[in-house]
Amino acid sequence: MSEYSFNKGWNQVPQGKLKEAREKLMKIMLIKTRASFANRRNGKAIPSYPEHEKIEEIFHEMGITDIWGE
Repeated sequence: MSEYSFNKGWNQVPQGKLKEAREKLMKIMLIKTRASFANRRNGKAIPSYPEHEKIEEIFHEMGITDIWGE
């Protein structure tokens, strides 16, 4: 779909950490709704460079390194 999608990383998040990961990601992207989160997750908005770095940090904390793409 989009090179800015982080679905590949999202699909590797352990089930028990999905809520925590979503909350962290929504906070750094300054979004409040799950619909907005889905749009960002699917790459419908290009993350800024600082967002890109923070998104990677959150996934790396969970041991996930292959993040970008479908």
